Amino acid sequence: AEGRGQVGKTLKFDYPLPEDTPEIVAAGGYFYPNSAGFIYEAAAVARCIAAGKKEAPQFTLEETMLSLNLIEEVRKQLGVKPVDED
Repeated sequence: AEGRGQVGKTLKFDYPLPEDTPEIVAAGGYFYPNSAGFIYEAAAVARCIAAGKKEAPQFTLEETMLSLNLIEEVRKQLGVKPVDED
């Protein structure tokens, strides 16, 4: 993954997928491929909560809203109805 850094500088990060635990294997694995990668997001949320933060500095509320608005616009342009619409 590439992250934000100083202007003109690219930071690269490596996020290997963790091995499945025996409990995960016994439960039938993950519903979605590679969803074990959410461990990094969950750890970031735990760190923010422990620090009393209400948003992660890595992905702010403003960035979240921009992403949601983009997804909504794509959905509209494709003519896909929201799940709660018949």
